[in-house]
Amino acid sequence: MPGRLWKLEEEQLFRSLWESGVHDVKLLAQKIRRSEGVIREKLKRMGLRVVVEKSAKQTTTRGLIPGDLLTHEERAMKMGIVTKIKEELLAVVRAMPLISKS
Repeated sequence: MPGRLWKLEEEQLFRSLWESGVHDVKLLAQKIRRSEGVIREKLKRMGLRVVVEKSAKQTTTRGLIPGDLLTHEERAMKMGIVTKIKEELLAVVRAMPLISKS
């Protein structure tokens, strides 16, 4: 069962913390008031991997968050625009007369 959705403020705080160098899952979880598991899942969805180094018992990450990373709201809005354009294009194609090969 999915948990609560991320608010825009939480997404912005997450991105701000990450870009300022806060990559510790425990610290991110405390700052954003989410569980460490939720933070790990968010990182995974963003294309990052959290790696726990057994010898040092430190958490690190692999990969970078792109600066143009979209929030859920932005992604949904873009998908809506793409869907609308696709529907309009299909309507134009359907309205075109068929050309026979005579």
